[in-house]
Amino acid sequence: MCPLLLNPILSYPLLSPLFGGYIRKLRRDNPSKILIHLCLALLLSNLVYLIGMHDYSFDNSTICKVVAVLLHYSLLASLTWMAVEAFYMYLALILVFKTYFTNFILKCALFGWGVPLLIIVVTLAVDSTDNYGFINSGMCWLRNPAFYAAFVGPVCLILLVNCIAFVLVIRQLSNMASSKLNKTDRNR
Repeated sequence: MCPLLLNPILSYPLLSPLFGGYIRKLRRDNPSKILIHLCLALLLSNLVYLIGMHDYSFDNSTICKVVAVLLHYSLLASLTWMAVEAFYMYLALILVFKTYFTNFILKCALFGWGVPLLIIVVTLAVDSTDNYGFINSGMCWLRNPAFYAAFVGPVCLILLVNCIAFVLVIRQLSNMASSKLNKTDRNR
């Protein structure tokens, strides 16, 4: 496991000069910043799963609960950043000229990282740490009924918002394409 963690750390000084300019360019505009946050949330969820889902976490109930909390947080953060991305696409394509918000990325970060944290805090406050632990499927995760309230509910809400944004964006794009076709027909 140690080489797995050291490889990115040791390769950073070697790869940084090669990709440094590209990374600086990525951090300039809002869509790139949102994408970076989404990638960080996905990286966190993958790391928590890869490092935490081993026998040493199953044997110790405290470690198992910590892994379950971190996995729950990182998965919810990934989904909320996907919702932020959908919201930004909605702003960019539907509300084209009314889209300036002060401190937009800060507000997105508060939503993307804060909403999952709020859900975790509420889940922990409701039943201390008994909502998390080793479950029958062989992993450290949320126990029922907290699973439905603290994970399935927010996931369904985020998916609904994403689907609505998707339909609105597709409708706007198809309207733009059909108006473009109508203009070319008039010019003939």
